[in-house]
Amino acid sequence: MFKDKIHHIHWKDLEAEWEPKRGTMFGCGFSTIALGDGVIDIKGVCEVLKDANIANSTLEIIGSEDILKKSAEYLRSCGV
Repeated sequence: MFKDKIHHIHWKDLEAEWEPKRGTMFGCGFSTIALGDGVIDIKGVCEVLKDANIANSTLEIIGSEDILKKSAEYLRSCGV
């Protein structure tokens, strides 16, 4: 419905400890885990957006270079 209005994505995954906070806490900041290691259905999001006209993406992840590389590889494997 809104896919044609999405032009920029801020990618992050969240650990399971965030699940009880859904709907009650917003602005969780940067993720400290790699994409695909948390509870967010990143592959599902990729599937929905695979044919969208996404101009830019931002990884909202902090941590080691390995976490950043793993996240970038994960997005590539999803076709993003």
